[in-house]
Amino acid sequence: LAIHPRDNDLVIATHGRGIWIIDDITPLRGLTPEVLAKNVAFMKARPTVQRIGAFGGWVNGDAAFVAPNPTDDAVITYYLQKRHIFGDMKLEVLDSAGAVVTTLPSTKRRGLSRVTWSMRLKPPTVPAAASSAGGASVGPRLLPGTYTVRMTKDKETYSMPLTVVRDPRSTHSLADRRAQFNLAKRL
Repeated sequence: LAIHPRDNDLVIATHGRGIWIIDDITPLRGLTPEVLAKNVAFMKARPTVQRIGAFGGWVNGDAAFVAPNPTDDAVITYYLQKRHIFGDMKLEVLDSAGAVVTTLPSTKRRGLSRVTWSMRLKPPTVPAAASSAGGASVGPRLLPGTYTVRMTKDKETYSMPLTVVRDPRSTHSLADRRAQFNLAKRL
């Protein structure tokens, strides 16, 4: 057993040449008796890095086993003490002005749950013939900043901040990203 110091991932190696990795065990470490006594709790999240998209690679066939890379999405972890049965339950992401950016699918089961957010606006509405071009399948990527995750569970609301930071490898300024985002929204 080892804990990766940079990502806080639990790495488990077996004598049968197997390896298991549990990504970011911060939520598990945050399950204190005080948290377990609450009806709902958002687990502390590290800032989400908005990675630069990269494509490519080659096919290895059966010569190598390659696991999927970690998600580029923001990961939101929450705890429900009991299964949600009655009333509505929804999970929303709000921008710094308090406007709802998106509604995320959520599970109503008890215990820890994780949901991912692509940090994108909804895709544009285009004619059916234009959708085969591929650009209509995703919306523009939102700007780095502080967002709010809000859960409405029947009549109660719970929220937590979610910080999105730019990729440190990026050479674009925030003004460049803002101009790109505004142009994408206008188009």
